[in-house]
Amino acid sequence: MGSKKIGNQLTDYTNVNWTIISFVVWIILIVGFSLIEDRFFPASNLSNNLCVQIFFCIPAISFIPMLGYIAITVNRKKLIDIHISQIDSMSGIDFEKYVKALLDFHGFRTEAKGGSGDLGVDIVATKRNNRYAIQIKRQASKVSRRAVSDAVAGKAYHHCNTSAVITNNYFTEGAIKLAKSNDCLLIDRDYLTKMIIQFQRGKSQ
Repeated sequence: MGSKKIGNQLTDYTNVNWTIISFVVWIILIVGFSLIEDRFFPASNLSNNLCVQIFFCIPAISFIPMLGYIAITVNRKKLIDIHISQIDSMSGIDFEKYVKALLDFHGFRTEAKGGSGDLGVDIVATKRNNRYAIQIKRQASKVSRRAVSDAVAGKAYHHCNTSAVITNNYFTEGAIKLAKSNDCLLIDRDYLTKMIIQFQRGKSQ
């Protein structure tokens, strides 16, 4: 976060090709078995043949996580395709989810917070020796010093050693001054755009 280099933990989405190959192989095996089952397994004994049942069950069971992998890959692809202009029309909750995915990509371990009792902290992100209390603000106007105050106030409560505010907009002068005096990181629209581009290219700076 900030100007520090951050590791690339983006899943290689070309791995979906292996999923397709696995599916094709599975189909070939089933079709091939269907063609030879009459020759090797008499119809009267087919239902009682343990080997035949195992043959059918193993690929069928393996197909379930395959479908899960495809669903996850499609969801991640949708996240990658998002542009900064689309973020402006997101709900606050959707923006928080997107920022969480963005931080995950950049190598952070994230915990979604929010709700009552969390002192304005939406995400707690950890990387190396740093634990960040993060306030997420998606809004049409500049972010005021109140967001910085919330992030700083929630730092101790969430056992963090630093705080940050991430927005799709920019910060007021008051927010910038308060952030500097409290060592609070500010991620504005320009830097967020840079992070999104890195996400789309599968690269981290």
